[in-house]
Amino acid sequence: MFDALEAFTQIFSPPLRKVMWKSLFLTAAVLLALAFCLDRLAASIMPLGPAWLVWLLSIVVALGLLAGVILLAPLTASLVAGFYLDGQETWAKGSRRLARDALTPHSV
Repeated sequence: MFDALEAFTQIFSPPLRKVMWKSLFLTAAVLLALAFCLDRLAASIMPLGPAWLVWLLSIVVALGLLAGVILLAPLTASLVAGFYLDGQETWAKGSRRLARDALTPHSV
């Protein structure tokens, strides 16, 4: 129980907030780029038929892209956050090692 409370208090720490905002913006950028590319691909593949058919197909493609982006958002966010959190952990291990080395006496 106390571990959960301690973890909850760490949510508002500046390093975690920085990682959260970075991963949020990068996730949004990745998903928007993916949606834009898939929309352009679908537009180039659509047949040049009657105007109502092109309009209907573009609505179906837009709804499909929206559903895909919504379903991929948590997966992409965890992937992007994992990159930043791995970097934070590596940095923390390196700084702990430097602090430990600074405290140990060296023989000359």
